[in-house]
Amino acid sequence: MNRPVVVLSIIVLVALSACTRYGQPASKEPATEQAPPTQSPSTPAPQETSQTTPATQSLEQRPEQESEQKLTETQPAQQTQQMNQTTPPPAQPQEALTKSSKFKPATEPLVKEVKTEEVKKFDIVVKQWEFIPDTITVNVGDKVEFKLINHDVPHGFYLPAFGVSEYLGRGENATAKFTADKGGQFGFSCNVYCGAGHGNMVGKLVVNP
Repeated sequence: MNRPVVVLSIIVLVALSACTRYGQPASKEPATEQAPPTQSPSTPAPQETSQTTPATQSLEQRPEQESEQKLTETQPAQQTQQMNQTTPPPAQPQEALTKSSKFKPATEPLVKEVKTEEVKKFDIVVKQWEFIPDTITVNVGDKVEFKLINHDVPHGFYLPAFGVSEYLGRGENATAKFTADKGGQFGFSCNVYCGAGHGNMVGKLVVNP
């Protein structure tokens, strides 16, 4: 195929396309405006409410009410039990205490008074060959004290019934103490030789019941 023919055919095609593009009148119909899409009134979606219905509320409140009721029932019992544990038992009357062997009324004082018994004191002069006085009288249970006064040579005082034995040097004195725990008549004498009348130097202790 010849080159001029090809070129000519191309030119013809371009001319035809130009005629068709610019020769047709523009369409007089106004472009229809597209109406905005109408939004149909949509029903609002049901909102989820956190509120529960009365039936569910009553079901939910039942366990709480039951627990509160149990607490209110158990609290008085616990309080009464604690009160019983803390409150001391009522004091027993005096009669019940006296009947019990563990609690006896103190009929006697806890500290007994110590009675100081009176000591009966006697002065006895000791000299050759006598005791002055030579007779002493007391009662059973008496505490006795003899003060022995020597006027001359050495002497002795011997009362075997009550275990008394005292030595008196020349011009010396002595003291004899004992308890008259038995009744009767008991002799005492000089147990140190003091001269010719030594055997006559005796005396007597009378203890009345």
